[in-house]
Amino acid sequence: MTRVRGGAALRSVGLVVAYAAAGLLAVLVAGLLAARVPDTGRLLAARAVLVTVGLVAVTLVTDGRRPLRTLLALAVAGYALCPATWVGRTYLAQLWFAPGALTVAIDLVAWVAVAAATGAALRRRRAARPGATQ
Repeated sequence: MTRVRGGAALRSVGLVVAYAAAGLLAVLVAGLLAARVPDTGRLLAARAVLVTVGLVAVTLVTDGRRPLRTLLALAVAGYALCPATWVGRTYLAQLWFAPGALTVAIDLVAWVAVAAATGAALRRRRAARPGATQ
C-alpha cells in the first residue's frame, strides 16, 4: 500500500513540475520570438496563447482520476513554481498591467480557470462514456 501512495505522490510532483515547465517554456519561447516580433502587444498575446495551450495539454495528458480540487491545488503549486510568476510575467495580465502583485494575482486566477475548465471538460467526457463509473 505504501508503494501506491508513493507512486501517487510522485505523479503529483510530476504534474506540478509539468505545469511549471509549461509556463516557463511559453515564457522562453516568447523571449526567443522577441527579436523577431517588435510589437510587444503581439508578443504578450502569443505568450498567453502558448501558456494556454501548455496548460490544456498538461491537464489532458497527465490528469488521472484525481479529484478536480486536487488537480487545481497542483496547478496552483505549478504556477507558484514557475520562475516567471515571481515577477508577474507568467500569463496574460501583463497585456493590460505593469508586472507586479496585481499581474501575479490575475495570472493565478486565469491559470486556475484554464486548468479547471479543462479538467471539468475531461471529467464530463469520461462520465458521458457508456459504462463509465462515477
